[in-house]
Amino acid sequence: MNHQWYRILAATGLVLCLPLASQNYGQTVELTSFDFAGTLSWTNSPDITDYSIQWASTPGGVWTNSWVSLASVVATGESFSASVPMCYRVLGIPRTHTKLLLHADGTHNSTVFTDEVGHVMAAYGNTRIVTNQSVFGGTCAYLDGSGDYLSTTNCSDWTFGTNDFTIELRVRFAVLPGIVTLIGSHDASSTGGWAIVNNTTPANSLQFHALTGMKMDSRITVSANRWYHVAVTRASGIGYLFVDGRLLSCVTLTNNLSSPWRLTLGATTDGLQYLSGYLDEVRILKGYAKWTGDFVVPQKANRY
Repeated sequence: MNHQWYRILAATGLVLCLPLASQNYGQTVELTSFDFAGTLSWTNSPDITDYSIQWASTPGGVWTNSWVSLASVVATGESFSASVPMCYRVLGIPRTHTKLLLHADGTHNSTVFTDEVGHVMAAYGNTRIVTNQSVFGGTCAYLDGSGDYLSTTNCSDWTFGTNDFTIELRVRFAVLPGIVTLIGSHDASSTGGWAIVNNTTPANSLQFHALTGMKMDSRITVSANRWYHVAVTRASGIGYLFVDGRLLSCVTLTNNLSSPWRLTLGATTDGLQYLSGYLDEVRILKGYAKWTGDFVVPQKANRY
C-alpha cells in the first residue's frame, strides 16, 4: 500500500502530517492518536474503506469504541471533538479486505443489485429493490419468501479458510420466520460451507452455521417488522455472533471454512430456507474481524 499523508489538528492548534502506514494493529492501520481533549480531523483515502475512533483510559489500556459519539464518524473522514481527557486513536481498515458490499440502492421495483466490489449479483423470483423500507439510502432489497433470493458465483472471496473475517447485514422479517438463510455459501442438503440463519430451535433464533451444523446461537427470539443488525466475526480462531451490537455468542472456531458453492442471500444454494423480508447493507470482510466485543451499531452506510 502506498503511503499517503493525513492532516491532523490537535487541541493546541498544532498541525501534523502523519503517514497512513504509521502504525499497524493486526489488519488495521492507525492514522493518528492523541491523549488529551481536543479536535481530530482527517481526510478520506481511497485505500481505506472504514474508520474507527477508539478510546482508552491510558495509552496501554483496553481500546474500545463503545461510546455513541464515537460511532457517528466511523464511515468517513471528518472532524471528531473530544471533551473528555482520554486517549484516542483513529484506525483505518484497508479496502482490500472488503469482498462484498451491497447497499441495495436503486429505483423502486428494480431488479438490478450492484455490489460495490464488482461481483455480478443475480436476482431470482420476485426479488427487487423497494422504497417503503430502508436503513440507509432510502431503498433496500425485498424478498417475498417464495423463490426469491440473490446470488453470485462461487469465489474464493467467501472461502475464508482459517482466516479472520467479518459478515454483517441488516434484516427485517416481514413475518415471523421459520428456518431461513440470510446469507451463506452452503447447500442445505449437504455438509460444508457457512451461513447465517434464523432457526426454529430454539424458536426464531439467529445462528451461525458452519460445516456440519450450528456453531453459534444468539438465543434471542426475533420479531417481525423491525430492523436487526446481525454480524459474525472470527479473530484468531475465536468466533463472535452479534445482534444489534451485543455479543451473544463466543466460541472456538478454528474450522477451515471452505465451500464449493456460490454465495446466496435469502435462501440456500439449492433453493431452500427462503426469507420473507428485507435486506440492506450487506458486507463481507476477509482477513479482518471488525468487532470482538459489544459495539455501537454503525449510524452511516458502509463505504468502499
